[in-house]
Amino acid sequence: MRHHLEAQLAAAYPQAELRQLKLERYPALDPARLEPDAQVQACAPVLRGPQYLPLRTFRDAEVEATRNAQADPVLGLLSTLGDLPDGWRSLAQLVLRPAPDDWCRGYLRLAVEHPLAAERAAGRADTSLTSVFLLAGLVAAGALAWQGAQW
Repeated sequence: MRHHLEAQLAAAYPQAELRQLKLERYPALDPARLEPDAQVQACAPVLRGPQYLPLRTFRDAEVEATRNAQADPVLGLLSTLGDLPDGWRSLAQLVLRPAPDDWCRGYLRLAVEHPLAAERAAGRADTSLTSVFLLAGLVAAGALAWQGAQW
């Protein structure tokens, strides 16, 4: 499993250098070590959109070319960690775990529906005044026929 994950990370991030830390020999290398006087603050980002939408990935050329709000949001988070006071340290950790086998159960119908089906169905509702004018014309014709019969 470890080699498979390393291969996937290396393929997605060829510029990254993957190396194992020998923590049993050099415990100070552990970036997540908790010292007695340390304080910890953590957060977990969550998806803004539905789970079935793909995550946006970036190529190095895109990140270099855009250097604005549309760039990789992780870059902004990591850049704030570079401006910490002396003696502070930061840790950014990406935890990957397999999704449950049935994670997509609630979204299976979307795989066979046209993305605009709901909008099209709403557009098919007759909101024109044609039927109102037709009914008014029938009422007027009926009233004229009744008036004519009375004369």
